[in-house]
Amino acid sequence: MPAPPSKIDFLAPARFDEPRLARIIGRGCCKMRPSNGIGSPFKWSMASAVRTGKKWKIKKFAALTPLVLLSVIMAAHFGLTDDYLRGHVFEGPFLLPILNFLFLGLISFGVSWLAAKSYLKSGSLSVIMLGSGALAFGIIGISAGWFIYLPDGVNIAVTIFNCGALLYGILNFLSSIAHIGEFPPKADPKSRMRDLGVGYCAVIVVIGAITSASLAGWTPVFFVQSLGPTLIRQFVIGAAIMLLLISGAYLLSIHHKSKSDFSFWYALGLVLIAEGLLGVSLARSVGGIIGWTGRLAQYAGGIFLLMAVLSSLRERSLEDVLSEVFKKPGELHVSMFRNSLDGIILSVHDGPALTANPSACAMLGFDPAQSGQPAIQDIFDTQNTAYRKFRDELADTGKARAELVLTGKAGHHFQVEISAAVFKDSLGKKLEILTFKDISERKRTETALRESEEKFRLIATNIREVIFFQDKELRYVWIFNPADGVQESEVIGRTDVELLPTDEAARITEIKRRVLETGEGTRAELQLSPGGTSRWYDAVYEPCRDSEGRIVGILSYSRDITERKLAEEGLRQLNEDLEKKVAERTELAEARTRQLQALAIELIETEERERRQFAELLHDDLQQMLASARFQLLAVSSELPTHPILVNIIQILEESIAKSRRLSHELSPPVLHHGGLYSAFEWLAAQMDQQFGFKVQLEADKLPQLENGPLKVFVFRAVQELLFNTIKHSGVKSARVQFRSSDGNLEVKVIDTGKGFDKADLDSAEVKTGFGLLSIRERARHMGGHLTIESTLGGGSRFSLTLPINAVTQKDMQKPTEQSFELIQPKVLPGKKELRVLFADDHKVMRQGLIRLISGQPNIKVSGEAANGREAVQLALQLKPDVIVMDISMPEMDGIEATARIKAELPEVRVIGLSMFEDEQAARNMLNAGAEAFVAKTASSAELLKVIYGSASSS
Repeated sequence: MPAPPSKIDFLAPARFDEPRLARIIGRGCCKMRPSNGIGSPFKWSMASAVRTGKKWKIKKFAALTPLVLLSVIMAAHFGLTDDYLRGHVFEGPFLLPILNFLFLGLISFGVSWLAAKSYLKSGSLSVIMLGSGALAFGIIGISAGWFIYLPDGVNIAVTIFNCGALLYGILNFLSSIAHIGEFPPKADPKSRMRDLGVGYCAVIVVIGAITSASLAGWTPVFFVQSLGPTLIRQFVIGAAIMLLLISGAYLLSIHHKSKSDFSFWYALGLVLIAEGLLGVSLARSVGGIIGWTGRLAQYAGGIFLLMAVLSSLRERSLEDVLSEVFKKPGELHVSMFRNSLDGIILSVHDGPALTANPSACAMLGFDPAQSGQPAIQDIFDTQNTAYRKFRDELADTGKARAELVLTGKAGHHFQVEISAAVFKDSLGKKLEILTFKDISERKRTETALRESEEKFRLIATNIREVIFFQDKELRYVWIFNPADGVQESEVIGRTDVELLPTDEAARITEIKRRVLETGEGTRAELQLSPGGTSRWYDAVYEPCRDSEGRIVGILSYSRDITERKLAEEGLRQLNEDLEKKVAERTELAEARTRQLQALAIELIETEERERRQFAELLHDDLQQMLASARFQLLAVSSELPTHPILVNIIQILEESIAKSRRLSHELSPPVLHHGGLYSAFEWLAAQMDQQFGFKVQLEADKLPQLENGPLKVFVFRAVQELLFNTIKHSGVKSARVQFRSSDGNLEVKVIDTGKGFDKADLDSAEVKTGFGLLSIRERARHMGGHLTIESTLGGGSRFSLTLPINAVTQKDMQKPTEQSFELIQPKVLPGKKELRVLFADDHKVMRQGLIRLISGQPNIKVSGEAANGREAVQLALQLKPDVIVMDISMPEMDGIEATARIKAELPEVRVIGLSMFEDEQAARNMLNAGAEAFVAKTASSAELLKVIYGSASSS
């Protein structure tokens, strides 16, 4: 029987015999099958195999490149005559330096820079030699191409390039020697930085010296264009070729061992550069066929160097690759041993332990710097059945794996997954390597998972929800609480297509397929018939994933909501009935609202109609009769001696006419019906100023010409009432009225800075008749608008009236322009020309009074009389009079429109406006229509005659 194992010798990393372990691991473990850390061989995936196959094909074709280029060089050298080779020379301007810069310079500089980073990290001498060589080749590749264009530039360029190529070969060769000799790396980071600077600067100095010597002519002649290369040149370039080929061959041997892509591509690059130098050495002239073939080989070598860089960068940085490539296999294994996260113990098979890595020491609680540690039997329970089975399997097959319990230094126990393998060292002695990792956390997780599963089963079997899992084929794997009348055994292994009616199965299958395809859960309320009874379910479907995130099926829970659905259906029916009744009541309310709106408009129209009828009664009857009496009395008095009684009578008539006219204006201003809205407000402002000394400032950029009579009247009356309220209650003598129309609405604001009031008092006050604030607000609401009141005590008031324009057309949007005019502009009597005068007035008494007034007047002849505006237009076109005396207020067509039409057809006819109202706005409208002058009916007969006579002066 073998001796019992001795104490484990846990050695500190600083005292560890790494070369010995490297020999043991490198020559022993490398004979073992690759392990994934627990003793089992790697299982290569199909994808990895495919990628490996593709890489092998690329490498196989790349390996043919040197053979192809070498064949071309040899064929040109032996197959073409010297005269032909010397006679076919091409050296394009700047072509050589540009190609050298791209394919030799940039790539070589990149390799040297990455080698520098690798050296600072690893301190490997072989790496700094490799980087120095790349730096030298990059410098001479760029500089030599430019010197070829100098006098004797061919010899200078060849000398610099060949000497630099020799330096490149020497440094690559020394890099291989340093790797073979296993020179220890530099440990001090500061000394690494110093050595790197010294090495790279030395390369630059040497290249600079070679370049200076060549330019000064101190070097031997290397090349004569007409004769070819010299012997010394051939020796130099031949040495460079041999050194590069040796270095490339060594890198290929490293690739054979490590399968490193970097070493493969870099080796091919060196071989191609060596072939390129061979082609250059055989060239009879610079720029010849063989020379360009050699350059092509060098450029291909540069491309392969770039491939080496790119292949390493795909998985890790180039500096890491360089560091690994130029390590010995033993060093790699030692690094793996020391840095493994799993615990590793190396021992003699069935004998004493040799060493353990830091992870093993940490898990067992031992200090790796101490010696004389417990024996293996102190770590394992050697009497345990599982341990004995593990050792028996190791003795029989040479490898074993198990889950065991280890005991640490402090007496703590923890579970491990352990694997062991037996192998022989170089002397044939059996060694044993134990690899283990702590699975205590995993075991606790598994225990927790089992407990969670038990809890889940307990919950799932005691709740009302149906919980189930289906695989990717939508077959039921397990189910809890199936629907009434359905047994679990009837569901497991079957699909919804087999369990439900066709339409229901198709609908639910589509939902589940969408969850599997999108990876997103969903929720749905479905009416299904499991067991033949139709029920409603609130179902949630979620994709179920494995530990790698792949969807493996669907997890669902469903709640029977049939009772809720029945209640919802009853509630829905009640809501429909309620909504129907609400709609009926709403329709009734809207109809009543429309009725109220119509009544409000009708009320406004009725009030205004009554006002207008009374005003027209005063204007058309009383005022006309008074005015006619006055005209006739004036005509009679002109033929009689002046008598005080006649004067008093005339004065009484004039006062009666004025009072009647004022009352008529207040009841229904003519400008409100014959002019625009803005003109009506101008008249109102003038009246406020005249009667109360109250200034009204009108502000309006645009104001629509309202065709809607009730709306225009309501706006006017509302603003009039608001201004009256301001006069009575605000305590100020001015206010502003703003007009604005936008978005189909007309907005009017009345603003004052007076005492203000509390709006609560307004809401609680008794509603007054007429256009009080509350009346305005209610009527505005019935017309589809609203009145907004803003007021505070001592802060003034703001009344905003907003109404829909509705039937308003946007005519004459611009504010009326101000015009200065004189109501009566008498002119010089024109001589003895007879004037034909047409009178237009809707009151026969007034027409007769006017005719009687001018009867017997010299040079005047009455040509006709008209009772309305339309008749006046017809007679004017027919009689073509010299002067038309036109009343403003007439039926069918008023005097303003009649004047505009007459002036459009007969611009030479003079029109004199006549009205009972001394209204400036009416006069302005008449003059704008084309009238010559405007005379009030209350004016004296002399004034009217002066205007009639005066008009003739312009004809």
